[in-house]
Amino acid sequence: MRVLLVVLLVGCTSTRQLASTTDPRLRTGGHTAGFVVKTTTPWRERIDPSSVIQLRNASGAWTPQLWGRDLHVDGTGVWVEAPNVRPVRFADQIEITGAPDELVAALAAAQPTSAELHQTGDTVVLAAERGVLAAWIAAVSPGPKVHAIRVHTAEQGWRAPLYHSRLVDMDLLTTSTRLGWRWDEVAAIKVRNLSGGKTAGAIVGTAAVAVVVAPILLLASTAGGVKNYDGPTGRSSGPTLDGTLDTAGKLVDLAIEADRAHPRGTWAPRLAPAESLSATPLFSTGAQWRAVIRPTVSLDAGAASAGDSAGTGLVARVRLGDVFEIGGGVREVWAHDARGWLRSTTKVFQAGLHLPLDAGYRFALPLGFEASGGGHVAHDLRVPWGLRITSASGRYFVTAMPATPQWMRTTTQQTGRWAWNASAELGVSF
Repeated sequence: MRVLLVVLLVGCTSTRQLASTTDPRLRTGGHTAGFVVKTTTPWRERIDPSSVIQLRNASGAWTPQLWGRDLHVDGTGVWVEAPNVRPVRFADQIEITGAPDELVAALAAAQPTSAELHQTGDTVVLAAERGVLAAWIAAVSPGPKVHAIRVHTAEQGWRAPLYHSRLVDMDLLTTSTRLGWRWDEVAAIKVRNLSGGKTAGAIVGTAAVAVVVAPILLLASTAGGVKNYDGPTGRSSGPTLDGTLDTAGKLVDLAIEADRAHPRGTWAPRLAPAESLSATPLFSTGAQWRAVIRPTVSLDAGAASAGDSAGTGLVARVRLGDVFEIGGGVREVWAHDARGWLRSTTKVFQAGLHLPLDAGYRFALPLGFEASGGGHVAHDLRVPWGLRITSASGRYFVTAMPATPQWMRTTTQQTGRWAWNASAELGVSF
């Protein structure tokens, strides 16, 4: 199971570079579903809320990996939400109104050589490069109360003032803003998605390898016993998506020191300009939810190659991450045994994978496990697989399952039997 999980999460993705960085769909938000883009390869790729995206500048530096669901876009750039940001860390000017003489003197005494202090009456303006002002006011904090303090950033201008406060209050003030990258500086874009074809191949390949290798490993472990066990290694045994953005704080730290050389050529973000604070999410709320959980309902009908059973059913499932499916329902089954043909209502449980085969998510390989029983049917176990075709709208689908392995036993039979079950389903997703 551990090996299979590693294969699914790490080895079954595809990463491709977009053919163009000027696709207008990338600069327009509110998409209700993922969309297909051309790449530098003959294959197309998909961008949706679950895609992992990176941007590269002309110098060859890449951004951290970003989830499609987190992006906000406009004609200027691509941005992500950054909560709990201290504006003073981005400030190039701080204006203090109602500053007493002792505060002005303290500021002058602590003034960095690269900073400027301008005073007009009881108003003081501090000016310096980004990062210098925060250290400057921290040197004289907490300071006395003043009438007002406000911060200026090159990207967003003057922020709303903080009244009747001290310097320490401005230093600790946090707010939500956006950080990101300008389109006119983007030289390349690459996107990573789960590959349904690779995943299916990996499952088949892993199963084949397991059949051959498992007996050998079992014999080796039996011969060695537990005497060679040295305890846990201290390393994670599971796969990781190294570099994937997991906290906005990482972006904030990068943006504060945007000119510094970051590890592995990371392209640091910048503070979004004022007009980009209203940039819309790349994907609508509905699209983001459907990328996480998508309910489906389907009607199916099928018959066994043994000629002793047939049935129709209604099954409700939830599709998680557009890949994993789990659900249940009921099926009316006509089964034949020594008593003749008998009708039963069975309860059905299903779990499995929905593996997209193309960038448009029009074709997919369903692969799973099904267990049911009830009435005159003691057990009905299946491994359904086939080809699923989804409508252009993404809402309706039809699945053909021509050769599903089935093991079934009725309540009067001592042993069950294997057969192939041919079936089809018609479904709708929400």
